[in-house]
Amino acid sequence: MAELDPKYNLLARWHTALGLAVVAKEIIENEQTLRKEVAAAFFPEPAEGVNAFDLEGGWKLKLSHKIERKVDEPMLDSTRAQLREININPDLLVTMKPTLDLKAYRALVLTNPEAAKVFEQALTIKPASPTLELVQPKE
Repeated sequence: MAELDPKYNLLARWHTALGLAVVAKEIIENEQTLRKEVAAAFFPEPAEGVNAFDLEGGWKLKLSHKIERKVDEPMLDSTRAQLREININPDLLVTMKPTLDLKAYRALVLTNPEAAKVFEQALTIKPASPTLELVQPKE
């Protein structure tokens, strides 16, 4: 039997790993569901931070209870003035993270490559993780 081309061997290994990843995802989702159920059963009203429950035999169950807080940008604009009126600087409460406008950047690359080169000094550019899909032949 002829040996498989190394590329096809690699493809077969990836495809097998993909199938295992689907199973792993189901296992992870089950663990997450059970974790939430255990947390709710042992800590019905947790405090933010670390909570502990004493179990038999000296064991402890610890729950790290975090609360996500996200800024609602349209509301932030309307609360800025209100905060300033009561002598609170809202700029100390929120940091703004610059994000790239990819459409504008690509337009700059096409229309003014020299300016794009200058701007690229402020960017970290690296390839993202690729995606693959095996497409079955149509019958």
